[in-house]
Amino acid sequence: MEESYQLSMQSLCVDKMSDEQRTKLESYIKTLEDQSKPVPNDDRQERYCKYITTFASHFGNERVILTGSTIKGLRLRSHKDEGDFDYLIISGITIPEDALEQREDLPCFVHIRTDEPKTYFSESLIVDGKYLHSKVLKEFEDTKEGFPITSGLKPILTAPKISKGRHSKYLEVNLKAKPGTSQVHYFIKKSEAFNSENLSVIDEEDDAGYFQSAVQSSPLSTNMQDLLCNLVRMLEKAPPMDNNYSLLFQSIGSMIKSLTSSESSMPSAKRICRRESNTGSGSEKVHHIQYLYKRSKDFIAAFTLQGKLPCLDKWKQRMENRKNLHWPKPDTIDEIYNAEMYLVAKLAIVDPNPSIDFCLGF
Repeated sequence: MEESYQLSMQSLCVDKMSDEQRTKLESYIKTLEDQSKPVPNDDRQERYCKYITTFASHFGNERVILTGSTIKGLRLRSHKDEGDFDYLIISGITIPEDALEQREDLPCFVHIRTDEPKTYFSESLIVDGKYLHSKVLKEFEDTKEGFPITSGLKPILTAPKISKGRHSKYLEVNLKAKPGTSQVHYFIKKSEAFNSENLSVIDEEDDAGYFQSAVQSSPLSTNMQDLLCNLVRMLEKAPPMDNNYSLLFQSIGSMIKSLTSSESSMPSAKRICRRESNTGSGSEKVHHIQYLYKRSKDFIAAFTLQGKLPCLDKWKQRMENRKNLHWPKPDTIDEIYNAEMYLVAKLAIVDPNPSIDFCLGF
């Protein structure tokens, strides 16, 4: 870390900074280093993955691995948010490189051919007679193809629940993520009273609610708060594809966020929804719950890619032929080139096809 710190300081031209600027920069870097330090829970999550993989290995080649920023030592934490753990649930089925049909405009997004070479999936997972349906990964706990063991374990390990600790309650709820599923753990006050039946989080990205909460906790006058909140309510009703409204909403959001510079000024709350069980109407009740601390776990199903993509050879050659080889370093280039590649069910960023879009990943 010390070496990277020195390189960062040099690249930022510290010698041209004032003493005050240099002190602030060093303080920021120290804060980032502190927030990225490993904690015991990191090792614990990795051990859990090894336990599951060892169990699954008795029946096939399925694996669960911890990946992303936790493994790289880059995950940042705050006193209210531990960040997210990324778990890759890897099928025992491998997809050959020549079964991929890459998009010319977006080579990282692919379609998987099931006819050339022949891959063996049920007819319900075949689209237009030749493409693999993305639900094989999106809904792997239901389709079960390629995931006979982990498809049964995931619903058990991610079941929403409430448990009690010495000083707080632990609420675990699931969200849809792109791609995969995210389970969020909220540490809430022990005095919060609600049942755990059919709990789910709604509007995780509730920008309008965020803005209104930010305005109400700001030092603005009551009249100005009411004016801004009414404006946000009007924008909520705007057509979703209207770019003018969208840009205006984003601009207002930035202004409001700038009013609440400290983390403590913004209330930590999520809207928790549960279906009422004492009536047959199917109505839902919304709870606003203050949480003390949270962390999340992202579960992503994937296929392993068999073979080497031609584009990787071209990329490696291009990297090695650069005149000024500062980043990535040669050993990093080799690490990327030799890394295991995966396919996940993720929509293309341009002209998406929800049924057959997959994305390449490392």
